[in-house]
Amino acid sequence: MYYLSIATIIKNEDQYLKEWIETHLLFGVEHFYLYDNDNTIPLKISLKEYIDKGIVDVIDFPGPAKQMPAFNHCLQNYGNLSKWICFSDVDEFLLPKKHDNLQAILKDYEQFACLSVNWLVFGSSGHIEKPPGLVIENYTKCGVRNWYENTHCKSIVQPHLTLRAGSNPHHFIYKNGYHAVSENKEIVQNAWAPNSTNIIQLNHYFTKSLSEFKEKIARGRSDTDIKEYVRKIDQFYEFEGYCTDENKDIFKWIDKVKLSV
Repeated sequence: MYYLSIATIIKNEDQYLKEWIETHLLFGVEHFYLYDNDNTIPLKISLKEYIDKGIVDVIDFPGPAKQMPAFNHCLQNYGNLSKWICFSDVDEFLLPKKHDNLQAILKDYEQFACLSVNWLVFGSSGHIEKPPGLVIENYTKCGVRNWYENTHCKSIVQPHLTLRAGSNPHHFIYKNGYHAVSENKEIVQNAWAPNSTNIIQLNHYFTKSLSEFKEKIARGRSDTDIKEYVRKIDQFYEFEGYCTDENKDIFKWIDKVKLSV
């Protein structure tokens, strides 16, 4: 049984996958459940080295708006194989802060169904085109702490205490008597909590460069196909206005990540 796994749904984000996987392996993640949502190059081909090592399971999951169905599929089919599963995206990096290992942090939350981890949303850091190098190295400008977007959380759940995904990919429904808590062990309702990232944070590299954000728009969303929620280029410039804080907390890991990728 794994102590900590990650599940996500992926569509044509191959250029980021190795860095994302290797960084989380350094942080203490043991296994990945990756849902292939119509990738141009099937993940079973591009991630064969990780599949052969037993680090990654790839599940073919075509079609629009499949994020929550994928999360529920993971809970139902693989939930008994992990003590904890983090449900996140490839542009999100879990960062342990109180300890250097996510497992050491989670040991202190085993009485709860879920640890809800606050975002720190990162912008373009002035990049118009995709720069060479690591995502975690190139993008250092994040949203101010009191910005609404930084009150969003993503969930690390204990599957045996979790019933199903909620109404959005940020939260879940738990068994009676159980709930999600913030890093401060305060109950989290739905997907929002006051920003606190002293113990653990989720670096969300939402826009990256302008050219990469245009690619993101073209890929579409995996959580909804409602037209009014389609991403627009105006969102890039809106986020730029808030992403003025410098955050390099993840930089202590950069040399080790570079050795792995």
